[in-house]
Amino acid sequence: MRILGVSLILPVFALYQDGMKASPAEIGLALGIYSFTNAAFQVPLGFLSDRIGRKGVLLGGMLVFAIGSFMAAWAPTIWLLILARALQGAGAIGGVVYAMVADAVPVSRRHRAMAYLGIPVGAAFVGGMILGPLLAGAYGIPFLFALMGGLVLACGCYILLFIPEPEKHAAFEEVGVNPREIPILLADRDLLRVNLGSFLMNFLMSALFLALPGLLAAVMPMAYFSLFYLPLVLVGLVVMRVLARTADRKGGRAIAVPAFLLLAVSPVLLGLAPRGALLPLIPGALLFFFSIFILQSVLPGMTTKIARPAIVGSAAGVNQMLQALGSFAGAVL
Repeated sequence: MRILGVSLILPVFALYQDGMKASPAEIGLALGIYSFTNAAFQVPLGFLSDRIGRKGVLLGGMLVFAIGSFMAAWAPTIWLLILARALQGAGAIGGVVYAMVADAVPVSRRHRAMAYLGIPVGAAFVGGMILGPLLAGAYGIPFLFALMGGLVLACGCYILLFIPEPEKHAAFEEVGVNPREIPILLADRDLLRVNLGSFLMNFLMSALFLALPGLLAAVMPMAYFSLFYLPLVLVGLVVMRVLARTADRKGGRAIAVPAFLLLAVSPVLLGLAPRGALLPLIPGALLFFFSIFILQSVLPGMTTKIARPAIVGSAAGVNQMLQALGSFAGAVL
């Protein structure tokens, strides 16, 4: 539900600039500050869950996220919106969720469980991309923030009533970031390349999602953005499924390098498209979604395959933090 809420706002957030009377830099900060605080609180909340229990930290993080969402829906000024977005990000429960899943399954089945966890996350992201413009066009962008808060509170109530605290805890170091292992991870050149690639992917994704809504707004009403996004997302999903199998056979590098080249070309094509014309936007946007979906499926798998089994959890955690920092940098810069 949290991922669905976040992805609802992504395709239209840049258009909040006019309503807030904000500068492009301020609206970029409002978009990116979420990722910054999310990266900052991910590890501390994970270790806190080792001490006081997963469920309490999970519910607390969801409550913080919901409060930030309702604040964002109400915020009358850009700086209050920035504060609300920072509060949303501080409810950084991703690591706690993975740790809670690890508590519930045997070690031998843990990687499979983590893979299954990615399925609803991906579905929520795609659903938010399609529904966000429709709902924002009908009810306004503040409604999306209020909807985020409501969805997370509903999910929190379900967890409170029906999901028990795990009886045994896997140490967060096993599924999150172990600070003692960070120097080892940074010294591994192959992992460093993948992590820098993840940073760059999210940097470009944030930057392009700030630019693309403005280009679309010159062509069509916001409520129709979904008609533009839907076929691109569907093509991206089909290609991702096919090339993910190729990556398993030939290795992730054979797929990731061409995908990065396509991702680098997409902003050039979008920049060359004449303003107010729809068809010239399609090639750049298609390459963008095509490459993003490929990289999001390939890079995490490369991380877990390159890292030694003893440090897979830390490697995945560092990769997630660099993705968040890339999103922040792309939105702000």
